[in-house]
Amino acid sequence: MNPDSKQQAGELIKKSESPLILIPEKTEGAAIASALALFLALKKINKNPQIVCLGDIPEKFSYLPEINSITDKISTERLYKILINVGEDNIKELTYEKIDKILTIYLSTKASGISRESITVDPSNFAHDLIIAVAVLSMESLGHFYLENKEFFSKTPIISIGSSFPDQFRGANLMEVVSRFLSERVAGLTRELIGSEWDQKIATLLLFGIISETNNFQSLKIDHKIFSLTASLMSAGADREEIIRRL
Repeated sequence: MNPDSKQQAGELIKKSESPLILIPEKTEGAAIASALALFLALKKINKNPQIVCLGDIPEKFSYLPEINSITDKISTERLYKILINVGEDNIKELTYEKIDKILTIYLSTKASGISRESITVDPSNFAHDLIIAVAVLSMESLGHFYLENKEFFSKTPIISIGSSFPDQFRGANLMEVVSRFLSERVAGLTRELIGSEWDQKIATLLLFGIISETNNFQSLKIDHKIFSLTASLMSAGADREEIIRRL
């Protein structure tokens, strides 16, 4: 992982309050485990993350720590602000009522009243202020969620971890975290966030991802960094033999 990318992504996450972690409909164990490790790291730094997979999670991953935190539903709520320029008029009373689908707001003011031009509606914040895409290789892999929420994607900062976004997302809103293995990228990012050694759950998830990605260290892409990372994760409590047995 590029140190600058890791640091910049970490700073973007620290500014966020409610990050959304997305994994695609058809996904592998490394993506699931990495997303869960990131989810736990975010909770450690007092964020309010949501982790979403828009497809079914295979039963073989059911033993992973915090697997039940993954949901298939995403909150697309928005906070709307109604701005009224009342000038020097004092608002004496504000009431409202909702009948069927109609919300009616009543304002009691001075005789001069309020003009239509003084009222604006501001669609403010989305429920999530950051998207962290894990192994999202195409927008189609996000299914209907992307098609129904294009404005959310275009206006919300995105951190891409092992993901590929089309050209319209490239630029200020997209931070790409690159490295040889997905789990390696997430390991570096989680350490950047929590600033200390991993706990047993995070270590287990990261090692699960590494073993899954490297076919139990048989991949020709592995180098000394992977073995060093594995040793650190095992020192933090990850049980390599149990992970291999589960896989």
